[in-house]
Amino acid sequence: MPGGKKQRTWDGARTAAENVRNVLPGLTARFYQAGRKAAHTELSHRKLHRFRLKAKRFRYTLELFQGFYGPSFGQLLTGLREIQNHLGKMSDCVSMEALFEAEPKLASAARRRAAKHAAEFKTYWKDEFDGEGEEERWVRYLGRAMKGAQRAARKKDVKQ
Repeated sequence: MPGGKKQRTWDGARTAAENVRNVLPGLTARFYQAGRKAAHTELSHRKLHRFRLKAKRFRYTLELFQGFYGPSFGQLLTGLREIQNHLGKMSDCVSMEALFEAEPKLASAARRRAAKHAAEFKTYWKDEFDGEGEEERWVRYLGRAMKGAQRAARKKDVKQ
């Protein structure tokens, strides 16, 4: 890409491998930007839930292209699942709080648990997922798509 910039959208004139190498790193950078906002600012449960949905879409998008990467790809997805788990538990507690509206003690307990899970997400994000060099590692890895898949395709062609 001119100037080293990655494309943001799929380009039908390019191969799937070229698109994956060019689109996924930028998608990753945007995900990290959104995650930092979610982890470093006071957001409502509703906004954290929206970030949870963003994490889910990001993970599903990456899973679509798992075949373009090697066996360590699954390790990257584990971190995304952890984010979804923390935020999913928070969302469940927010839903329980609404259900327990008529029972103040139960609603309060659900609210405290939601806050606990939100805090666990923030700690996980800051200490693990967004640790020193993690975003760069993801971007570098996703920018190298197809090396393993190309070898596998060549082996398949040889066998035929």
